[in-house]
Amino acid sequence: MADVLKMANDSKADEIVILLDCCHSGLLGNAPELNNEMAVLREGISIITASRGNQMSVEVDGGGLFTSLVLDSLEGGAADILGNISIPSIYAKVEAALGAWDQRPLLKAHVSKVIAIRKCEPPVSIKLLRELPNLFPLPAEDYDLSPEFEETSDFCIKEKIEIFSKLQKLNRIHLVVPNNAKHMYDAAIQSKSCKLTAAGRYYWRLAKEGRL
Repeated sequence: MADVLKMANDSKADEIVILLDCCHSGLLGNAPELNNEMAVLREGISIITASRGNQMSVEVDGGGLFTSLVLDSLEGGAADILGNISIPSIYAKVEAALGAWDQRPLLKAHVSKVIAIRKCEPPVSIKLLRELPNLFPLPAEDYDLSPEFEETSDFCIKEKIEIFSKLQKLNRIHLVVPNNAKHMYDAAIQSKSCKLTAAGRYYWRLAKEGRL
């Protein structure tokens, strides 16, 4: 483990990620007993280990449980709305999944920015996210609905059905929620409204600032 850590600290690579699935893997990165004059992790290094330094690493079906969870995360389980997968998001997924096991993963990092280590297909298009300021001129403003937005209604209007389809897509990824209604359909039929969630307001600002 000391050799691996030295190679990482000496490397000229800007960003290094170490994933370690073995028993007692949490010891990687601990301060050495001697010659402790430099930082244990230089800037740009992230480590996720399968277990703490005093724990075993669980195996299931002939393979490491931690490894299978990391693979699931990299295949899209840890992707954000933009399709980006980062070390913190991988750790969050793995840590939550291992809650029922007697094994706790560790995340050790010395980073000044969170980078995407893999890009997946986002759940909605970037084009739709960029439309948030058009749908909601103000982030805290409600969007009034009516039966005209619901295609099964006798009063539906084509242009409003298209808008409602966009709002429903945003609802499925928890950026928009109906007001005083269980579902977006109910909000439309009952002439209620919908609004941006906290996450929705965050992406609204990114879109408004041209950062998407």
